[in-house]
Amino acid sequence: MPKGPVSKWYDLEVDGRTIRHAAWTRDAPELADLIVLSWQPGVLDRWLEEDEEVASHPRDPHKRLDALPSSRHVVISLNGVALPIQGCRRTVLGHRGPARGQERGLVVPRSEPAVGRIKDRIAFYNEVVDIRVDDVDQERPRSIFSVKAHRPGA
Repeated sequence: MPKGPVSKWYDLEVDGRTIRHAAWTRDAPELADLIVLSWQPGVLDRWLEEDEEVASHPRDPHKRLDALPSSRHVVISLNGVALPIQGCRRTVLGHRGPARGQERGLVVPRSEPAVGRIKDRIAFYNEVVDIRVDDVDQERPRSIFSVKAHRPGA
Protein backbone atom coordinates (compact mmCIF):
# COMPACT_ATOMS: atom_id res chain seq x y z
CA MET A 1 0.00 0.00 0.00
CA PRO A 2 1.08 3.63 -0.34
CA LYS A 3 3.98 4.89 1.71
CA GLY A 4 2.70 8.40 2.31
CA PRO A 5 -0.30 10.58 1.45
CA VAL A 6 -2.30 9.82 -1.72
CA SER A 7 -3.71 12.55 -3.97
CA LYS A 8 -5.82 10.23 -6.17
CA TRP A 9 -6.81 6.55 -6.30
CA TYR A 10 -7.37 4.59 -9.53
CA ASP A 11 -9.43 1.49 -10.14
CA LEU A 12 -8.40 -1.00 -12.81
CA GLU A 13 -10.90 -2.72 -15.10
CA VAL A 14 -9.83 -6.10 -16.48
CA ASP A 15 -12.10 -8.45 -18.42
CA GLY A 16 -15.26 -6.95 -16.96
CA ARG A 17 -14.12 -6.91 -13.32
CA THR A 18 -13.04 -3.87 -11.33
CA ILE A 19 -10.01 -3.95 -9.04
CA ARG A 20 -10.46 -1.08 -6.59
CA HIS A 21 -7.46 1.04 -5.59
CA ALA A 22 -5.04 -0.86 -7.83
CA ALA A 23 -3.05 2.35 -8.44
CA TRP A 24 -2.59 5.82 -7.02
CA THR A 25 -0.73 9.08 -7.33
CA ARG A 26 1.19 10.37 -4.34
CA ASP A 27 0.51 13.74 -2.80
CA ALA A 28 4.09 14.96 -3.30
CA PRO A 29 5.13 17.54 -5.91
CA GLU A 30 8.28 15.61 -6.90
CA LEU A 31 6.13 12.55 -7.70
CA ALA A 32 3.23 14.37 -9.38
CA ASP A 33 3.81 12.77 -12.81
CA LEU A 34 4.03 9.18 -11.53
CA ILE A 35 1.30 6.59 -11.08
CA VAL A 36 2.12 3.84 -8.60
CA LEU A 37 0.69 0.35 -9.18
CA SER A 38 0.07 -2.00 -6.29
CA TRP A 39 2.48 -4.84 -5.61
CA GLN A 40 0.39 -6.07 -2.69
CA PRO A 41 -0.18 -9.84 -3.05
CA GLY A 42 -3.67 -10.67 -4.28
CA VAL A 43 -4.46 -7.25 -5.75
CA LEU A 44 -3.33 -7.97 -9.31
CA ASP A 45 -3.24 -11.46 -10.86
CA ARG A 46 0.35 -11.24 -12.05
CA TRP A 47 3.03 -8.94 -13.46
CA LEU A 48 4.65 -9.47 -16.85
CA GLU A 49 7.71 -7.95 -18.46
CA GLU A 50 7.02 -8.77 -22.10
CA ASP A 51 6.09 -12.50 -21.91
CA GLU A 52 8.07 -13.26 -18.74
CA GLU A 53 6.28 -13.33 -15.38
CA VAL A 54 7.91 -11.19 -12.68
CA ALA A 55 8.11 -12.87 -9.29
CA SER A 56 9.95 -10.08 -7.49
CA HIS A 57 10.60 -6.37 -7.88
CA PRO A 58 10.54 -5.28 -11.57
CA ARG A 59 13.82 -4.48 -13.28
CA ASP A 60 14.69 -0.84 -13.79
CA PRO A 61 14.97 -0.27 -17.57
CA HIS A 62 17.02 2.88 -16.93
CA LYS A 63 19.75 0.98 -15.08
CA ARG A 64 20.12 -2.25 -17.03
CA LEU A 65 19.35 -3.82 -20.36
CA ASP A 66 17.62 -7.19 -20.47
CA ALA A 67 16.74 -9.52 -23.31
CA LEU A 68 13.23 -10.78 -22.56
CA PRO A 69 11.11 -13.26 -24.50
CA SER A 70 8.33 -11.46 -26.32
CA SER A 71 5.50 -12.48 -28.59
CA ARG A 72 5.34 -8.97 -30.05
CA HIS A 73 6.23 -8.64 -33.73
CA VAL A 74 9.08 -6.16 -34.22
CA VAL A 75 10.28 -4.88 -37.60
CA ILE A 76 13.40 -2.73 -37.94
CA SER A 77 13.62 -0.77 -41.18
CA LEU A 78 15.42 2.11 -42.81
CA ASN A 79 13.81 4.26 -45.50
CA GLY A 80 10.96 1.75 -45.80
CA VAL A 81 13.19 -1.32 -46.25
CA ALA A 82 13.07 -4.04 -43.57
CA LEU A 83 16.53 -4.93 -42.28
CA PRO A 84 17.39 -8.63 -42.01
CA ILE A 85 20.31 -9.25 -39.66
CA GLN A 86 22.32 -11.05 -42.35
CA GLY A 87 22.40 -8.01 -44.63
CA CYS A 88 23.26 -5.27 -42.14
CA ARG A 89 26.14 -2.97 -43.02
CA ARG A 90 26.89 -2.13 -39.44
CA THR A 91 28.82 1.09 -39.90
CA VAL A 92 26.08 2.63 -42.05
CA LEU A 93 23.12 1.74 -39.83
CA GLY A 94 24.35 3.04 -36.52
CA HIS A 95 24.71 -0.44 -35.13
CA ARG A 96 25.61 -0.60 -31.44
CA GLY A 97 27.99 -3.49 -31.87
CA PRO A 98 27.82 -7.19 -31.15
CA ALA A 99 25.64 -7.87 -28.15
CA ARG A 100 28.47 -9.72 -26.46
CA GLY A 101 30.18 -6.35 -26.08
CA GLN A 102 33.79 -7.57 -26.14
CA GLU A 103 34.63 -5.60 -29.26
CA ARG A 104 33.70 -2.39 -27.41
CA GLY A 105 35.94 -3.19 -24.46
CA LEU A 106 33.11 -4.36 -22.22
CA VAL A 107 33.75 -7.33 -20.00
CA VAL A 108 30.70 -9.50 -19.42
CA PRO A 109 31.19 -12.70 -17.41
CA ARG A 110 30.05 -15.71 -19.42
CA SER A 111 28.20 -17.01 -16.34
CA GLU A 112 25.65 -14.19 -16.57
CA PRO A 113 22.27 -15.69 -17.58
CA ALA A 114 21.46 -12.72 -19.84
CA VAL A 115 24.60 -13.24 -21.96
CA GLY A 116 23.23 -16.42 -23.52
CA ARG A 117 20.02 -14.61 -24.47
CA ILE A 118 21.84 -11.92 -26.42
CA LYS A 119 24.57 -14.01 -28.03
CA ASP A 120 24.77 -13.37 -31.79
CA ARG A 121 22.16 -10.59 -31.69
CA ILE A 122 22.64 -6.98 -32.66
CA ALA A 123 21.11 -3.78 -31.35
CA PHE A 124 20.43 -0.55 -33.21
CA TYR A 125 20.19 2.99 -31.99
CA ASN A 126 16.46 3.74 -31.96
CA GLU A 127 17.47 7.23 -33.07
CA VAL A 128 18.76 5.89 -36.41
CA VAL A 129 16.29 3.23 -37.60
CA ASP A 130 12.51 2.95 -37.91
CA ILE A 131 10.87 0.54 -35.48
CA ARG A 132 7.41 -0.98 -35.82
CA VAL A 133 5.97 -3.04 -32.94
CA ASP A 134 2.77 -5.03 -33.53
CA ASP A 135 2.00 -2.89 -36.60
CA VAL A 136 2.46 0.38 -34.68
CA ASP A 137 5.24 2.75 -35.72
CA GLN A 138 7.40 3.87 -32.80
CA GLU A 139 8.60 7.45 -32.59
CA ARG A 140 12.34 7.93 -32.98
CA PRO A 141 13.74 9.34 -29.75
CA ARG A 142 16.00 12.38 -29.71
CA SER A 143 19.10 11.92 -27.59
CA ILE A 144 22.83 12.50 -27.59
CA PHE A 145 23.08 9.41 -29.85
CA SER A 146 21.02 11.10 -32.57
CA VAL A 147 24.31 12.69 -33.62
CA LYS A 148 26.66 10.12 -35.18
CA ALA A 149 29.74 11.71 -33.61
CA HIS A 150 28.37 10.84 -30.15
CA ARG A 151 28.06 7.09 -30.82
CA PRO A 152 30.81 4.69 -29.74
CA GLY A 153 33.22 3.94 -32.54
CA ALA A 154 32.27 7.05 -34.53
